[in-house]
Amino acid sequence: MMPASPTPSAARPALRWSIAFLVSAAIVLSYLDRQTLPWTLSQIHADYPFSDQIKALFDSAFLIAYGLMYLGGGWLLDRLGTRRGFLLVMIFWSLASASQGVAANYGFAPVFGMSFALVMLVASRCLLGMGEGGGFPAATRVVAEWFPVSERSTAMGIINSGTAVGAVAAPWLILLVLNYAGWFGLAPWRWVFFLTGALGLLWAIWWWRNYQTPNQNVREVLECGSPLPLSEALQNTKRQRAGAVQDAGAFAEVPSGSDTQKISLASLLQYREVWAVVGAKFLSDAAWYFYMFWLPKC
Repeated sequence: MMPASPTPSAARPALRWSIAFLVSAAIVLSYLDRQTLPWTLSQIHADYPFSDQIKALFDSAFLIAYGLMYLGGGWLLDRLGTRRGFLLVMIFWSLASASQGVAANYGFAPVFGMSFALVMLVASRCLLGMGEGGGFPAATRVVAEWFPVSERSTAMGIINSGTAVGAVAAPWLILLVLNYAGWFGLAPWRWVFFLTGALGLLWAIWWWRNYQTPNQNVREVLECGSPLPLSEALQNTKRQRAGAVQDAGAFAEVPSGSDTQKISLASLLQYREVWAVVGAKFLSDAAWYFYMFWLPKC
C-alpha cells in the first residue's frame, strides 16, 4: 500500500529542514577537514621536521586561498547552479584534504629550504582553502532557494552550527584515528586525511541523491502563496523536466537568479552594512583561527 502524500503543512517543514541539516553536515566536514593538519602536526613533525615559520606557511596558504575563493566560489555557484556547484566544491576539497596524506619526499631535493613533503603539504592546504571557499556561498544559495525570508535566519543558524560541531568534534575524532589506525603499514596521521576525505566524498553522494533545485512552482509553495502541496509541486517539476535529464529521479538545474537583476561587487561595497559585516569578520576571525590552528600545537 502506497503511503499517502504529505500535506502541505507536513511536507514543507520536513523537506526544508532536512535540507538545512544536510548542508550543516557539509559545514561540519569543512571544519573537520581544516583541523586535520593542526591536530596531526606533532606526528608529521616526527617524520618531516619543520619550524614555526613553516607551520605559519601552512596556515597562510589555506587562509589566503580560502578568502579569495569566497569570491571565486560564489562566481562558480552562480554559473553551475547550486546542485552541481556544491557537488564539485565538496569533491574538490575532499580530494584536497585526502592529498595531505600522500605528502612525502619521493626522492626529490628540498625546495626553498623545505623538504618536498612539506611543499606538498603547503600545496594541499592551498587547494583545501580553494575548495572550502565555496562552501558558505553554496550554503547561502541553498537557503535562498528553499526557505522563505521569514525562516532564513533560522536555517542559517542551523547551518552555521556546523562550525561549532566540527570544531568540537574534530580533536576527538582525529585522536581516535591517531590511536587506532595505521593499516597497511601507513602512519596513522596519513589515515586522518584519507578518512576525512572519504567522508566528504560520501557526503557528495548523499547530496547528489537528495538535493533538488526547486523551480518556480516549488518556490510559490515555499512562500505560502500557492495552495499546491509541495509534494505535488515537486512531481510537476519532475514531469516538466523529464525529457531534459537522464536520471528520472533527478532534476535539471534551473539557473537561479536568471530573472533577477544582477548586482555587481562594486555596488555592494557602497553599503555600510556590507562593510560592517566585513569589519566584524576581520576582527573575529583573527582570534578564531589563531585558536583553531595554533592551540593544538601548544
